[in-house]
Order: sequence, then structure tokens, then C-alpha cells
Amino acid sequence: MTSIDYFEKWGREPIERIFKKYDGGVLHINANGRHLTDAVSTIEGLKAPMKSTGAWEKCVNTVLKIH
Repeated sequence: MTSIDYFEKWGREPIERIFKKYDGGVLHINANGRHLTDAVSTIEGLKAPMKSTGAWEKCVNTVLKIH
């Protein structure tokens, strides 16, 4: 799990660089990362952000809206 500030400082640029090289990509966010959904949905090249419930709940995958 990471904070939004940490994601913006260390996570966004490498993800966008990889997505640019491979013409986009898909990310999976576990339930403990749900606070990142707004930030992740704005990643350049993101094709389908997915979120799932926690390990102790019935597993449900959701495709999130890209902003």
C-alpha cells in the first residue's frame, strides 16, 4: 500500500513510461489501494484500471472509469 503523494512522486512516471513503450496497459488495484483509484484513473495510456475487493470478501473485479 502506498500514499497518493508517494504514488505521484515515485509511481506515476515509471508506469506512464512503460505504458508509452507498449501502447498502454492495464493496472490492478487491491482493496487496500482503493484510495488511489482517482489518481490511477488519470495515468496516461491506461486502458483498463481494475479494482478488486479484499482477500476476505467475495472476489469482485471492477473496471473503473478512466478520467
